[in-house]
Amino acid sequence: MNSKGWKECALSEKVNVVGGYAFKSDQFDEERGIPVLRIGNINAGFFRPVNLVYWHEDESLERYIVYPGELVMSLTGTVGKDDYGNICILGNDYGKYYLNQRNAKLEIMEGIDKYYLSQLLKFTQIKKRLTGISRGVRQANISNKDILNLVVPVPPMEIQERFAAFVTQTNKSKFKEIQFLKTTHILLKQCFFEKQSQQNRQKLQGGT
Repeated sequence: MNSKGWKECALSEKVNVVGGYAFKSDQFDEERGIPVLRIGNINAGFFRPVNLVYWHEDESLERYIVYPGELVMSLTGTVGKDDYGNICILGNDYGKYYLNQRNAKLEIMEGIDKYYLSQLLKFTQIKKRLTGISRGVRQANISNKDILNLVVPVPPMEIQERFAAFVTQTNKSKFKEIQFLKTTHILLKQCFFEKQSQQNRQKLQGGT
C-alpha cells in the first residue's frame, strides 16, 4: 500500500496467463478457418490483419481460443525495439481467434479492470520493468512468469471504473478525458517513484 491508498501486488493475484499453441506452419490455411494470431498481428499493441493465416476449428484447441475484447501480448521481439511486450485488446474483426506460440492471453480474475490494466502495461516505467528482464542477445524474450511476477499499483475499483468509462464512452468530452488520463499517469508516476525512493532508503539503511 502506498500513500495514495493504492495497493501494490503481483499480477498473479489478478490475472491468469495462457501461452499460445505451437501450430505447424506448413498446415496453415490462407483462406478459410479461424484466424491465428501470430506475433506480427499483435506486436504493435493493436490487431493488424497482415499476412493472416487460418486453422480449421478443433475442439482440442479450445484453450487457445481468444475472443474480441480479450487481452493478448506478444512475448518475443528484437532487443532495443518496441516490438514486444505490447498489450492489445482484440477488436471484433473476427468472432474468435487462435493464439499462436510466443504470444500470451491475459485472463482477468478479479479486482482489476481490463482497460486500466491495458493502459497500465503501456505506462513507460511499468513496461520497462517487464521488458527490462528480457532474455536474449538479438532476440528479446519475456515469459508468462515474468508477467505474473510483475508488481503493479492497483487503485480502488472506483478509479478503475472511471478510467474504463472514459476509454469506452463514445460521446465523451475530450478535454475531460485528457485531464483524467493525465491525472492517472501523474498518480502512477508518484506511486512508481515513491516505491523507488523506499527501496533506495532501505538499501542505504542496510548498508550502514
